[in-house]
Amino acid sequence: MRRPKSYPIYPNHLRNAKDLRHAQALDPLKPATPPVGVCTVRTIPRDFINSIEYRHPHDSMARFARALSLRYDAIRTRHAYFRQLFLVHGHFALDSAILTADQLRAYFLLVKLKIQWKPKSIRQALAATRNFFVDLLGHSDLRVGGQIRIKGHERSPAVLTRRQVNDLLVAILLSS
Repeated sequence: MRRPKSYPIYPNHLRNAKDLRHAQALDPLKPATPPVGVCTVRTIPRDFINSIEYRHPHDSMARFARALSLRYDAIRTRHAYFRQLFLVHGHFALDSAILTADQLRAYFLLVKLKIQWKPKSIRQALAATRNFFVDLLGHSDLRVGGQIRIKGHERSPAVLTRRQVNDLLVAILLSS
């Protein structure tokens, strides 16, 4: 049994969201507005249209939308994968099912080197194209996928020197 994903929400943000929903339930005609100085955090995902309901330019895109709906429960995931394949379709302006490995290689070089997508976006595009070509169309393997290596741009945390730590500790006033 799959456990639901838990998202860390600070208690005061959760309380503010509940208060807003409660205020809207009391007076549904009045739009719920947060009190002054209160920052609200979205606790529910944005509303995305199911990719099956899009107007598809080609039959292969409609089949891909149906396959995504069967495979993934989250509408956001289906939307993101469909969007990635739609970007590939829009770049070449032809049916994605007839693209060659060289065309896909050129596309990934473009988004990596010229457009300079972040590594997570490139990995998502690769996963969407692999899902389309291997899982849906039944190609034995996506040859381009094996060539792409994307290392994350992990940033090192800010580290203080010993002198800075000492100055910081001296500056802190301890209350008794």
